[in-house]
Formats: sequence, structure tokens, C-alpha cells
Amino acid sequence: MPEPSVNEKADLALLHLDKSLEYKEGKRAIFEMRRHLSNYFKGLPHFKETRLSLLTAVEVDHIRNIIEDIREKWGDFRTDDKTSIYNI
Repeated sequence: MPEPSVNEKADLALLHLDKSLEYKEGKRAIFEMRRHLSNYFKGLPHFKETRLSLLTAVEVDHIRNIIEDIREKWGDFRTDDKTSIYNI
């Protein structure tokens, strides 16, 4: 099976975030999720600045916006498809 696209990973990251918020109290859910979120998008080219934003965000809406920005920028990219790296 091919690796999931960034769109698919974004869907999973948002679901994971929602479930974390559902089961944990307030900021604790965010602090615990931040370390997982950057792993969803590991291997994306030119991702350092965005990764740092994910790791430091403290508001749920800000995190959601960052994930949507990732989806918009990298969309159908798959980290196992080295030929598409040049299209970004």
C-alpha cells in the first residue's frame, strides 16, 4: 500500500486532536498532542518553520489552522514519492 498523502495525514491528525480533546482536560490535551502532530508530517520538504509552529501552538483553533495550511501547501504529496518533491 502507498503511504498516505498529506491530505489523508491531515484528516488523521485532526481526528487524533479531536479525540485527545475529548478525553483529556484543556491544555493538557494540546501539550500532549503537539509532539505527535509533527510526526504526522515527518519528511515533508521545507517543513521546519511549520513544524516549529505546530510544536509551540497553544490554541486549538491555531493548531487546526496550521494543519489546514499544511494540507493546502502539500496536499497530495507523499513522502515516499521522491519525484514529487520538486513540485513543491
